[in-house]
Amino acid sequence: TNATNYYASQTVSGCESATRFQVGVTITSLSPNPTGDSNQSVLVANPNEATLSDFVVSPSTVIWYGSLSDAQNAINSLSSNTILTDGQTYYAINNSTGCPSGALAVTASVVLSNTSFDGLSFMAYPIPVDDILHIKDNKLIKNVKIIDLIGKEILFLKVNKVETSIDMSSIDPGTYILLLSIDDHVKTKKIIKK
Repeated sequence: TNATNYYASQTVSGCESATRFQVGVTITSLSPNPTGDSNQSVLVANPNEATLSDFVVSPSTVIWYGSLSDAQNAINSLSSNTILTDGQTYYAINNSTGCPSGALAVTASVVLSNTSFDGLSFMAYPIPVDDILHIKDNKLIKNVKIIDLIGKEILFLKVNKVETSIDMSSIDPGTYILLLSIDDHVKTKKIIKK
């Protein structure tokens, strides 16, 4: 039992020791395992912009490691601004109670995207989104597509306006990619659905 004192003595040849030793016991629970998608795509214009902070895991205070061995031995932790390597697996440990959790393995997929178009003023808010996502641009938005992190299309809308709102109430919580078709370009943004 937590915070309980126990006493120990030793018996040798039928004789019990005169001194009994007091042993205090403190029980600490293991930290809950972190959760998140095991494969996560990070869309960037420059590969050096993809860092560990782009991964979506819970809790957000996990400690990252570059190998399972390092994670299990709590050595060589990585900072949140460590640049991701495409195809590499990183390991997250939760240490919220002082006793480390099991490791969550997350494999990075760094995707290059042309996100800088002249004259575009793109906005998507609020992020994370509860139900309604608002989108604005100073050019005509032809259509909007939402895909999950493995590329499956979740939603497609023809817009043909510079501003629109999307009802996301029926979409499961998670991380998605928003794609906007504007002129001959596609603008992308990572969005999180609560």
